[in-house]
Amino acid sequence: MRGTSVLSWILIICLSQVAVRSQYYSDTRPYQPRPVVVTNLHFYMHEFTGTTAVLSLTQS
Repeated sequence: MRGTSVLSWILIICLSQVAVRSQYYSDTRPYQPRPVVVTNLHFYMHEFTGTTAVLSLTQS
């Protein structure tokens, strides 16, 4: 019986914390997507005798 009452108190405390942290009436802000970042990396595949080398060159 004591274990059941302790478990029920823990459940009540956890549920009350969820209600407090959910903040139903919080301020909402419009969605602002992050700008798209474009990199200038170009990858070239070069085959040498039996091996493959990948080179990354940057273009300014």
